[in-house]
Amino acid sequence: MIRLAREAGVMIAEAFKRDVSVEWKGPRDPVTEVDRAVNAFLCRELAKVAPEVGLVAEETDEATNLVAQQRPTLMFIDPLDGTQEFVDRRPEFVVLLGLVVGNRPVAGVVHVPMSCETYYAVAGEGAFGIAADGSEKRLCVSARSVAEEAFAVVTRSHGSPRLQKALAKLGVQKRPCGSAGLKAVRIAEGAADVWMSPGPAGMRWDVAASECLLSEAGGRMTDGLGRAFDYRNGLRNDAGILASNSLLHERAVAAMAYGEEP
Repeated sequence: MIRLAREAGVMIAEAFKRDVSVEWKGPRDPVTEVDRAVNAFLCRELAKVAPEVGLVAEETDEATNLVAQQRPTLMFIDPLDGTQEFVDRRPEFVVLLGLVVGNRPVAGVVHVPMSCETYYAVAGEGAFGIAADGSEKRLCVSARSVAEEAFAVVTRSHGSPRLQKALAKLGVQKRPCGSAGLKAVRIAEGAADVWMSPGPAGMRWDVAASECLLSEAGGRMTDGLGRAFDYRNGLRNDAGILASNSLLHERAVAAMAYGEEP
């Protein structure tokens, strides 16, 4: 998983140097030729090394993904998490690979192409970050438990009045950050404490790798109602995403419910 995520990262970093074609799947939802090329590369190479694993990928058609989702072991693939950042020429995008056995993530890789940093976790073995020079560190969430002293990583491109209400209710300070996977990394390494995204908020491939990383770093990731993600039924995160250092999680759930009010 690490090797393939890094190889995909090289493809993305090279493409970042040139102009690429952009299409739109929906409002604020761009897709580029790079997304599709990396998606095809990862699916092809993962099928070679693990043909028994169901591959559920962002740029694969939904019917194929739903069939793959029925296999006992799944790999959730986001070939370019943060396409809006890529299009806007901000280097805050990642490659996400999340391995799910049964209904829980057991391994996750988050690779940052432009900094050549790789973050990974294996269930029961911890979460780690590998710098560009190859040095490795164990990841651990912060111990901040006072909301007013905590930091929330917030979107630059997908904000909403509901999110602003929830953040205000919780009372945290805000730090802009790019892709979903990068927000999870910032919490896992202790640089931030909360990430709130009221639903609907992305897809299962946006959370599978990140959930494993956060869990192994001592954090927590659920939907916006505090429930575990179901990787076996459906692909959309209709109830939102909530990630934290664990200490602020229940208060964040309550704040997100406040954000649902008219």
